[in-house]
Amino acid sequence: GASGGGSFEEASVYCGRVLIAIEVEDREGGKQPSLAQTDMKAKDCALFKDVAQKVFFRMQLFQAQGIGVPTSLNLTTECYAQVEVSIGRKSMTSRPVACKKAASGMFEWFEAMELEADFPYDDKLWKWTKDDYENGRFPSDFIDEGVPDVWIRVFRCSGVMSSLGSHANEATRSLVGFYRSTLRELLGIGDPEKVPWTDGQGSRRMETTGVNNDKRNVILNKRDSSLPSFTLSASQKVPDEYNPGKGKAFKPSFSDPPWPCDETKHEDGRGNTMSMDPYTGLQCLELQRDKACATDPQEPVGFLWVSFKCYMPSREQCVSAKKGPPILSPFTKYNEIPFATPEQLKSTARFSLRLHIFQAKDLPAVNPDGLAQARVVVSFCGRKLSTHILHKSNSPTWDTTLSGGDFMEIEIPCLGWPGRGDGYADYEDGSKPMSYKFLARENDEEAWEENYLMLRAAPRIEVRVVEDVRGRDVTLGRCFVKPEECKHRMGDPEWKELFKGNPEVDEGKILLSAVLVHEKDPTYKLPCPELSPAKDGQDIVMRESRVQIQLLGLRDMAKHLKLNNPRVYAYVQTTDRWDGDPAAVFRSKQSKNPTPENANLMEQAELNVLLPDDIDFAPDLEFILEDTSVW
Repeated sequence: GASGGGSFEEASVYCGRVLIAIEVEDREGGKQPSLAQTDMKAKDCALFKDVAQKVFFRMQLFQAQGIGVPTSLNLTTECYAQVEVSIGRKSMTSRPVACKKAASGMFEWFEAMELEADFPYDDKLWKWTKDDYENGRFPSDFIDEGVPDVWIRVFRCSGVMSSLGSHANEATRSLVGFYRSTLRELLGIGDPEKVPWTDGQGSRRMETTGVNNDKRNVILNKRDSSLPSFTLSASQKVPDEYNPGKGKAFKPSFSDPPWPCDETKHEDGRGNTMSMDPYTGLQCLELQRDKACATDPQEPVGFLWVSFKCYMPSREQCVSAKKGPPILSPFTKYNEIPFATPEQLKSTARFSLRLHIFQAKDLPAVNPDGLAQARVVVSFCGRKLSTHILHKSNSPTWDTTLSGGDFMEIEIPCLGWPGRGDGYADYEDGSKPMSYKFLARENDEEAWEENYLMLRAAPRIEVRVVEDVRGRDVTLGRCFVKPEECKHRMGDPEWKELFKGNPEVDEGKILLSAVLVHEKDPTYKLPCPELSPAKDGQDIVMRESRVQIQLLGLRDMAKHLKLNNPRVYAYVQTTDRWDGDPAAVFRSKQSKNPTPENANLMEQAELNVLLPDDIDFAPDLEFILEDTSVW
């Protein structure tokens, strides 16, 4: 069975990695092989003879969007989505969940999973002293080289079979997408330190987990303790105020979040008190696929929101555990309850979406004449708006804005204080949590970036270019826009590459600008301003222009076209129809001299059009070959 990881066209047979040592022995002159070499066992290797390093992993699984799991297989059977995470030979699996928000295609888990593993370790290669551990230092090379890549796989399964137990559920599962990552990437701990740590023990590559830094998802024991600061004893249970299912007892707030955070009990001796915040390191993974995946090739694989933590006991503990009591996971009891959603944390806000659509280029077409009849459909949180249709153009220009109506008052996650790496308090008023705020200072880019970052848990905005074929929308190409990259005012538009199912196959591109306006913004409910192309804060000037065309003729046209008496149209699309503006269209005479495949036309034409003074906004000059035998 393929496990994922190959190219889009081929099924992968990747099954892991193996650590080997190869030695070439001199056999010149008929020398017999050395018994010491032929009988060598792994124990004879000088490396990795030390006690294995135990690691406990915790993955917080938030939600998925657009994965290849239909809302139902038939009228009586519901489809479920399930996530499996593998590290080396160990794996952890989520519960199957159904699509709770069918209109938006969102699957929600908000559950944590854990995995325990032992990895080969060499104390000389990756020196990790007691002083390092007490001061929050951990070896970079073990994170990068000692832990295998992490595989995250998304399956669809039958709801009926899943109720019969885990084994029956596995029998119905189909792989729909996967993501392969290094542990460093999933932990979100950034790059290793550039300067090696040096002390009396020598020089080595170390990183430090400290208060509010980006390494907090690597968890160590509390200083001068053999346990993490948030560990619950055997007799303790998870407090009700951490459990969203406990009704009135669950009252999360900025000062009392639903995870361990008491500075008197949960501080680890290095300033960390929020090690169990599930929103720390939250990231959206764009899933991949190959032919082993049961996903429509014309559809995207989807996105998965996760965060990752790992707890690493000290080397002294790992040695002691060989003879004494085993090391137990500090996560198990917390994983018995779901973690809070943004809605439960009151970390949501209302926004209005404005999608400025300028133009597309190099679109494919699905109708027989090869000319697209395209419109743009934008979907966000189950809401849709569409542009008008542009007829017979593979590089259409819409110059329109989709706003108002269904794109007003959209409530999305807005993470002001959960998961923040530099403190939860507001910069201006420390008694309040950080929140999205409207700033009169338009040029304060750093403050606005703080606002945008709060939208990292919001669903992606899907932009599709479609064509109607017998009453059904057929996708010509699509792209996704990250809400955290949307501005609060119209900025410079950006070209987005279009694709259908495989992002590696180019289906043209589209020029657009996306804006999310916060409910506190004075322009929130005002009419959207008229679309005006601009770049670097300057309006694009449209100039009266003349396009001269010298049309000599056709050469070496394919025989299978069976041309009879062809002519050529040249045009710049300026209206809803390709030929709507006579001044921007040229129609040549027909010719089959000397042959239809090599017809001489020998004409000159001039088109009068308005063109922008910036090439990014310039429309294409398009040509159509027409023949009396087919038109």
